[in-house]
Amino acid sequence: MQHPWRALPATVRRGLLKRTTILAVLLTIFMARIGAPLDSPAAPLGIVSLELARTPEKMERILHEWTPRQEATARRSVRLDFTYLVVYALALSLACAALADAPWLRQRAVTTAAAALSWGSLLAGALDAVENAALLAALRGAAMATAPPAAFAAASLKFALVAAALLLLATGGVLRLSRTPEHAT
Repeated sequence: MQHPWRALPATVRRGLLKRTTILAVLLTIFMARIGAPLDSPAAPLGIVSLELARTPEKMERILHEWTPRQEATARRSVRLDFTYLVVYALALSLACAALADAPWLRQRAVTTAAAALSWGSLLAGALDAVENAALLAALRGAAMATAPPAAFAAASLKFALVAAALLLLATGGVLRLSRTPEHAT
């Protein structure tokens, strides 16, 4: 399996990876700060609790508990997430592609998984966009029958893909660090 970045020169991919990784880290911190006021008894994980509400009743419980200011914060957070999802999806996808292309990596299963998760990271970003659309509809008071299960399904798949990519990248890091010096290149 080939990753989606094969046609780009390696130097371009490395530059994009550095830039998107730095932006992803900064935006992660920024998004966490914006979302901090959303933590509440019904939403102990803030916006993530809303993403994973699954049922109209759970989502309505969260929305009824939030103040108008918290709802405005949630809308702002979801809108900003459209930028964040592009950045983290690109960073993860490029990182997985770099692992797939690593000359020191000899485990075919890992390189194949890395190429697949390079695509999967882009899919995670698309799923995040679907989730955001459902959340914005719910925050407007529309589609309460369909928004919670749609947001839950998209968020669950997104989190699974992101977790798999991060786990694979950590595994790649361990494999890189565990190489013996005589095999190092």
